[in-house]
Amino acid sequence: MPKAKFRDLPDFLANMESLKKIKFESEEYNQLTKWCEFEYSKYIKLLHGGKYPEARDKITNLFTTKGEDFLKLNQWEVKLKISESYYRKAEAFATVVYALATILKDEEIYSIASQMTGDQYIHPVLPFNKACYFAVTGQKEPMLQSIRKSVKLGTKADEFTKEKDFASYLKDPDFLEAIRKN
Repeated sequence: MPKAKFRDLPDFLANMESLKKIKFESEEYNQLTKWCEFEYSKYIKLLHGGKYPEARDKITNLFTTKGEDFLKLNQWEVKLKISESYYRKAEAFATVVYALATILKDEEIYSIASQMTGDQYIHPVLPFNKACYFAVTGQKEPMLQSIRKSVKLGTKADEFTKEKDFASYLKDPDFLEAIRKN
């Protein structure tokens, strides 16, 4: 299927649980994946280098000009049932954008991260980082919802108790119930 478009994917994929390995030829999907990997590498250098204002500018400009491409890539990854979170490039990128939103307590960056993937994701770090953002911005109920989603996807209780963003919730019964540690 060298010229496959997103809408051309056969419906039989909808009934499959998951794919571990897939050889799929689509110019659009391959271009989006390469583009996302390239932009991710530039962004992560800024983030790891502590250059938060530059990282903020980078993701804001990137999303302003290419926002639809993130969502399109995520739709491909969901439709193809890619089950390994490492291979879900849009999700992996969104997780580190949520991290920046948490560091800066920045609602605009949080909004960008939310739009990058929509609500269909498998990466447990994504709702974990959302929960961190909600914790540092004092939004308890959304934090608890994100924690429950992260736990459902495989995050262990000790990962929450070790994370400094949750320090003020360590004795909170709702928090402990959400991480299932009571």
